[in-house]
Amino acid sequence: MPPAFHPTATAYDADNALYLAAASELAYSMPNLTANVSTILGFEPKNTVPIVLGAVAGFVAADDSKIVVAFRGSEAPKTPDGIHDWLRDFEALPVPLSTFINLGPTLLGARIHQGFGAGAHAVLAHVVQSIMVLDAGRNLPLWITGHSLGGALAVATTIFLRFDTVLQRRVQGLYTYGQPRVANPILAKALDADFAAQAATGSHYIRLVNSLDIVARVPARLAPPIYADAGQFNWLNHTGTLNPTTGPNGKDLFAASFENLLAGFAPANHPFADIFANLNGDLVQPAVDHCLRDNPFTNKFNPGEYLAKLAALAKTDLPVAPK
Repeated sequence: MPPAFHPTATAYDADNALYLAAASELAYSMPNLTANVSTILGFEPKNTVPIVLGAVAGFVAADDSKIVVAFRGSEAPKTPDGIHDWLRDFEALPVPLSTFINLGPTLLGARIHQGFGAGAHAVLAHVVQSIMVLDAGRNLPLWITGHSLGGALAVATTIFLRFDTVLQRRVQGLYTYGQPRVANPILAKALDADFAAQAATGSHYIRLVNSLDIVARVPARLAPPIYADAGQFNWLNHTGTLNPTTGPNGKDLFAASFENLLAGFAPANHPFADIFANLNGDLVQPAVDHCLRDNPFTNKFNPGEYLAKLAALAKTDLPVAPK
């Protein structure tokens, strides 16, 4: 029995978070992907299209109520594809979004991570064609997801689908898990504004981060910032609590105190204020949760960690592990 999914959900949904986390993990399950997607998510094999080009992998699948696009994260650097994945992560130069798609005049300052943009663009035509064939004119809700590097590819693909002047495909939901940063501040703001403009139709972007998942804290935010976050941030702490409210603004009490201490050295108008704030958000708060209250030697960027916590939040059994 596939996990529950609500294809017309208009905001964060615990069942959908679990379902799409399972889809993100299944994207790693080559060469048995089609069988696993059918068994675990319920998509018929004829309606599942593997996406494989070099080191970029995932799938597009559809049923009568939705289309799901899922991307695989980084492979271990033990194979040529794994090495390519890690090299792509380090291609961190932000390049104009117009490098990859046709843009209108309002986004000329938008920049995207070179490696993530190139990876998503390499399979964009295949993804778009698969969506069109599986949709067959029904205008099904489109859901895009991915874990780690796969999350970055999911965001880049959504950006391409939304901002290309030719494509303009609506995305019902974008869920990412431990996703690194993809966009410069101009593009991140435009992506949030685009989802906000579609809020009346239920379109939304959820960014989930598990404890001290360091992947979600890179590329680093600098001052002035080169990269920025987008989407609705949802943090899973060491107990699996979503968005814990243990301190001011949901911050851990120690981390909040540290932030106040830094503010004493660098008030809001200080040139280092942004650096200190980013240091606290990217390192101190999650490190306190991870190291003082959890086992610091567990792998927080493993997709299984996300699945286990999200299954508990959805109050359901963990989906069967892929073969």
